[in-house]
This record gives sequence, C-alpha cells and structure tokens, in this order.
Amino acid sequence: MKKKGISLILLVITIIIIIIIASAVILNLNNNNPVNKARLANVQSTRDSLKSGINLYIGKIMVKENGNHNASTMILGKNTQVIDYSIIHDYSIY
Repeated sequence: MKKKGISLILLVITIIIIIIIASAVILNLNNNNPVNKARLANVQSTRDSLKSGINLYIGKIMVKENGNHNASTMILGKNTQVIDYSIIHDYSIY
C-alpha cells in the first residue's frame, strides 16, 4: 500500500529553510545586521590605529626637536627645518 502525503524529513527541511529565510528578513528589517556592525568596528579600529600611529610619530619628532615645532607644521611640512619629518609632502616647495 502506497502512502500519499509529505514525509517527516521533507517537513523538517522545509521548516528549517523557512526559519533561515525569516531570520535573514528580520535582521535586514531591524538594521541589526552583525556583519555590518563588524565592518563598522573594523573601520573604527583602523582609524584609531592610524590616529595613534600619527600621534606617536609626532611625539617622537617633538622629543627629537625638543618641542620647538608644533604638530601642524610637522604634518604639513610648512617649516623648512622640519620638512624631512613631514607626513604630507608637497613637492612644489622643493
């Protein structure tokens, strides 16, 4: 005798697929996507690392120069005495 209907395995697989699709929709509707939060955290971490590195560099040069120059002249290279230490090079002044 042949039975008609849905098997239990097929029913369980269908329910699992519906749960996965529903969770993806809920995450997108709530803007609570953990992947986007991870990307944002990575960008913020990179920004903070760059900021820390620049501050360490400026501090190192200020110690070497005995505090004679401020950070903006070192970064922009406006003072000819600290042009070798500048982070941003403007080749038109050479």
